[in-house]
Amino acid sequence: MRSFEIIVEPKPVPSSTHGEPEPTSGARPRRRRGEPTEMVDVLIHDANVTAHLPERHAACVLRDMAAAVLDLSARGSHKRIVRFYEDAWELCIERFGETATLSVYRAGADPSVLVYDRPVAFRDVRASVREAIDARLGRAGAERGAVERELIELRRGLGEGEPEAFAGAPPAKTLVSIEPDRDGPISFASEFSIRAAHQPDGAPSAPSVEHADLHALLFRGKIRAEIRGRSLELGDEFPFVFAGRAVDLVRRALEAWERGQPFVAKLPVGTSEISLRLASAGSDDGRAALIVRREGFPTVTFPELGICDVGESVLSFAR
Repeated sequence: MRSFEIIVEPKPVPSSTHGEPEPTSGARPRRRRGEPTEMVDVLIHDANVTAHLPERHAACVLRDMAAAVLDLSARGSHKRIVRFYEDAWELCIERFGETATLSVYRAGADPSVLVYDRPVAFRDVRASVREAIDARLGRAGAERGAVERELIELRRGLGEGEPEAFAGAPPAKTLVSIEPDRDGPISFASEFSIRAAHQPDGAPSAPSVEHADLHALLFRGKIRAEIRGRSLELGDEFPFVFAGRAVDLVRRALEAWERGQPFVAKLPVGTSEISLRLASAGSDDGRAALIVRREGFPTVTFPELGICDVGESVLSFAR
């Protein structure tokens, strides 16, 4: 059983229902314009982490993945990011010798993480990409466009043998702490481990051009809230994702307060949930209540908090 598989296959056409006529023999089933015709499945240790992600440009995703794997095959330590076309999903493949770590996440204003740094055998990644290309080209038959021709060239580059062997292991992680600001009535803290910076094989010693890399900001850690002298463990979460969502929550609450409108919203964090409610929308004091629900613990309510204090605590954590 391989630790990694990539499957690109046609999207099943639902059978006719509600009295609709079946297509005549030899006729292709009609699809709506723009509807995805293929699906991309990424299986890690036999678990489907993408759950049949619809993708109108599945062949392009497979091409980009093959190009990434081909590049990684010549390097002992490097990272490549494959971006999907249908939505802001990304697949990060990072190689450390014979091991690769895989992450599947959605970028954008509200990031979502399906898998983070799951270790697999790099040879399994390479072999599965080869098989996916063979299957895709077999379905294309004689009707081969530009993408199929690129897949043929990449397939030749991947060859049939095992990838070049490199020694290496993921760098050691360093513990980092974000301490709470105890001068205010509310603050947030976090502890997480991140990998030490390292130069990928073949990279220049001078700093390279900066580029968007959400994966570098995805690391899991413990989130803690300090509210009026009480410490509440909220569970494991991605601090960067939590900070972004918390800033958005406070922004919407402040906008509602300025308009004199009531506001109630929830923010999931780890195994907990934080609810923010404006207690006196539109008033000068901007009173708010914070309700914390934690798994296995009674609900705790903190009334009479200043909405500006909540906002400052979130901004301080995000910085």
